[in-house]
Amino acid sequence: MLQITDYTSYDEVRAILGVSDAELGDEVLSLPLIAYNLEAVLDSVSEEVIPQYTAVKAKPEADRTRLETRFFGVVQVFSAYAVAKDLLASETRFALKKLTDGKATAERFSSDNKMLVEGVMLGYYQALSRLKAVLEAMGLIVVVPYAGRTMFGKAGLVNDPVTGV
Repeated sequence: MLQITDYTSYDEVRAILGVSDAELGDEVLSLPLIAYNLEAVLDSVSEEVIPQYTAVKAKPEADRTRLETRFFGVVQVFSAYAVAKDLLASETRFALKKLTDGKATAERFSSDNKMLVEGVMLGYYQALSRLKAVLEAMGLIVVVPYAGRTMFGKAGLVNDPVTGV
């Protein structure tokens, strides 16, 4: 099983979510569930991501090609956003709106933080796009452009809605 710290750091995930280690501790981020989800997401992009990343990571930085260096960085950014995206569902439970030390009270957000969700999703899809582009440049996947499909058409009326004929 992979560890998320091989692909990103706990602090990078917290930075994307805008929380501190007091709000989202290492014990949560080190749960096997999060690692399984990251592995599934990386495999869903391409089954070559994890083995290629492991091979690039094993090389000394000076021996990496420019494309390998780019791939390495893009995988790390994508991994951070993928983990953050998975944690968005529970974000209102761990992210504090206000924390006071006087009587140890904490106030949580009452509803979803729309701006945070939009920001994380935007970052996730940008990183996914970059990852697919670098994988294509490395010859590991072939990205087929989506031609689109028209889902609307027009048809005449069978019956006149006024007369019913």
